[in-house]
Amino acid sequence: MDERVSVEVLHAVAHPLRLGALVALEERQRTTEELAAVLRVSSQELADHLAELAAAGLIGAGEGEGRLRPLARGWADVAARLRRLQGGTR
Repeated sequence: MDERVSVEVLHAVAHPLRLGALVALEERQRTTEELAAVLRVSSQELADHLAELAAAGLIGAGEGEGRLRPLARGWADVAARLRRLQGGTR
């Protein structure tokens, strides 16, 4: 992953739900409904977060109708580093 990131990208991944969505999409491409179930939120609640990730250029259309995919890899590592910085153990 490129170490140089825009403010828009930093803002997009700063929210735990958006970062969680990127990690889940990195595991496999998913529809909004599948992603909402994994993240335990409503599809409606997730929609605005996905729009922000798309606007930052972090997700795009995947293979198959309605599937989303990350446009970069390494989000699980980013999430783990953030948890360590925040004093988490996972």
